[in-house]
Amino acid sequence: MKFSTPFKIAGFFDIPGQDPQSDNGAITTMNIAVNYLNSHGGVGGRKVQFKLFEMTYAPSTAQTGFLKALAWKPSVVIGADTDVVLVPLENEFAASKVPVLAEETDLASQSKLKFPNDLFSFRGAPELGSAATTQYLVNKFKPTSAGLICVTTPYGTAGCNADEITLLKDNVTVVTRVQVNY
Repeated sequence: MKFSTPFKIAGFFDIPGQDPQSDNGAITTMNIAVNYLNSHGGVGGRKVQFKLFEMTYAPSTAQTGFLKALAWKPSVVIGADTDVVLVPLENEFAASKVPVLAEETDLASQSKLKFPNDLFSFRGAPELGSAATTQYLVNKFKPTSAGLICVTTPYGTAGCNADEITLLKDNVTVVTRVQVNY
């Protein structure tokens, strides 16, 4: 069965080039997923459309992007990867009644939101990826010692902690751990 109304996904991502941490990874992944879904009948027989809307780490600019996304009348909004945006815009998210799939990994901050009913987190904690990468390197290179250079952001510290636990578990001596302000 084919439906006349598409399943619209509003991508609420930071735009590459505006933020030093931005890349096209999420946008490319969304385009691949949409092509795959459409080639397999869409979602519930509905063609899938994806449109990118600007999300910056400045709440006022992010609010403008979110309001533009809502004007497109999406089925779902995907993105919003930081509590710097989620917390100031939580009233807008709640009032929209549109589910928001957040890439947020700070579940402690997210759980404090007053309106979490339509907010869902789908990205795993980065420290799990960090530990898995470190485990791969330990298995491949069999080091006896290692040094860690850690950034001071919460995710950087969590990742470095996970790396250190992985190294120590495999009897790799951590000879130094340097914190870099970031």
